[in-house]
This record gives sequence, C-alpha cells and structure tokens, in this order.
Amino acid sequence: MLGVLITVLVQSSSTSTSILVGLVAAGAPVSRVIPMVLGANIGTSVTNTVVAITQMGDKEQFRRAFSCATVHDMFNWLSVIVFTTAECSTHFLENITNYMVDNMNFNSSVSNPDILKTITKPLINLIVQ
Repeated sequence: MLGVLITVLVQSSSTSTSILVGLVAAGAPVSRVIPMVLGANIGTSVTNTVVAITQMGDKEQFRRAFSCATVHDMFNWLSVIVFTTAECSTHFLENITNYMVDNMNFNSSVSNPDILKTITKPLINLIVQ
C-alpha cells in the first residue's frame, strides 16, 4: 500500500522505486521492500487513469486514452498478481536478488565500484570471445 501511495503522490513509479532502492541500500530488508515496489506498479494505474480522464473533452480521444490506460492497468495488475504469488509461495524475487548480489565481483580496493562494468563484463566476454 505504501508503494501505491508514494507513486500516487509523486506521480512517478521511477521516482518511488528509486526511493525504495535507496532504502534497501541504507539497510532496509529486501523482503519488506518488494511489496512496496509492486505497489509502485499499481500506483501507475492511478496516474494513467487520471491522465486519461483529462481527455474527456473529445469523446473519441477519451475512448482511445481510456482504452490505452486500461490495457496498461491490466498488464500492471496481472504482473503484480503473478509476482506477488511467486514471492509469497517461493520467495523467488528475494532469492534471485540475493543470488545476483552475492555473485557480483566487487573490487574492495576501489572506493566507488563501476557497477555497470561489473554487470556487463561477463556478457561482453562471451560476445568478444
């Protein structure tokens, strides 16, 4: 619910997700933040519906805008239902994030590691070989 509220207030799921990533970096448990990130996805449904409603002046434009907003809403809701079910039954999202972080090779002698290079280097090595 908190993710929905943050996204509705700032009208940006990217902003609310970035705030939540910062919380995890500061020590918040991933298991508590996953539902908030999923809630941020639901929050975008409110934002796009508000935008669609602003098109009420022209019936045809409103029909198209509301149709598009509804497709977006269904995609978000179905994604959240699938990922919530997977997370509640298997803790898949928490486990996969822990696995990803555990397998990153961070160089502790560097004060600010180049995260993009750390992520892309294995893929680049596969392509270049």
